[in-house]
Parts: sequence; C-alpha cells; structure tokens
Amino acid sequence: RDVKPENMLLGDNGEAILTDFGIAVLNQESRQHNKQDVVGTAPYMAPEQIKGFPRRASDQYALAVVAYEWLCGERPFTGDRFEQIVFQHIHIQPPSLRIKQPELTQQIEAVVLKALAKDPEARYATILEFARALEQNSQGSQNVTLSNAITAELPPEKTPSLTPTIPAIPPITPIS
Repeated sequence: RDVKPENMLLGDNGEAILTDFGIAVLNQESRQHNKQDVVGTAPYMAPEQIKGFPRRASDQYALAVVAYEWLCGERPFTGDRFEQIVFQHIHIQPPSLRIKQPELTQQIEAVVLKALAKDPEARYATILEFARALEQNSQGSQNVTLSNAITAELPPEKTPSLTPTIPAIPPITPIS
C-alpha cells in the first residue's frame, strides 16, 4: 500500500526489492478497518485506496505512477496540497505520456494508462501481467528498455509470490 520509488531497491541480480512494509504491518495488526484510515503517499495512491478500499490492484496503480514518472520524468498528478493530488487521482485522467515524451510509442502509453485506470477492474489482472505488457511493448524501442528491475526472468514452473520474505521479520501477506 505504499509502492513508490523511495521504497524500491535494486538487488545484486537486477531484481526489484520492495521495502518499508510499515503500512502493511500496521494494517495487519489493526483488527478494525475504518474507511477514514487512508494510508499511503498521495502522489502514488490509487483512487480506491484514497476512498479507504485498497486492494491488490492499488499496488499496480502505484507501480504505474512510478512507470509514468520513469518514462517522462514527472508524476501524472501533482499539487501543493494533499487534497489537490487526491482529487486528481479520483477525477482527472492522467496527461498523455506522448505529449511529454513524443518518442514513446502509443503501445507503451496504452499499457501505462491501462494500469492507471480509475476502476481497478479495468487494470491488468496482475502486476506481472502489467510488467509483461510493458516489457513486450518496449521490445525494439531504443528509448525504453526494461531490466529485471520490473520483472525477472522466471522459469515457467515458478510463479511470483505476492508475499515478500524478509530475514528476521515474518512474511507479510498483502491485504486485498
């Protein structure tokens, strides 16, 4: 529930490592979820997360904000106040990536904008599906290349786990 560049590290083998599970731990420890408990970093929060109903698709939205920022150098929604930013996440469509970076293909823009859909059901079924779509649509592009930082080469028999394993800390199961 707090995917952002500051919480991502690049491992020795080029894999992305998500850090700072403080929000997830606090939410797991809480026995009662109050709709008013909005937790996260405003520039990366999904509309449903802002409304108090985070789910797995909320992390995909946040990763799409990171990808948007990575591709054009700025976040899709900005403002001086929390209220300005969350209003945009809920009500305003993200600006075109191609206006900011004309060399990007329509396909790359479409992939990122799908992951930034206001309705979580309109996004990719999984974050891995989003990462693969982004990687497939960037093949051959001189301007966009993806490393294992977004998706590692996995043997077909293995599927990624959504539960991180952190030494000396019990595994954390994402809350949907």
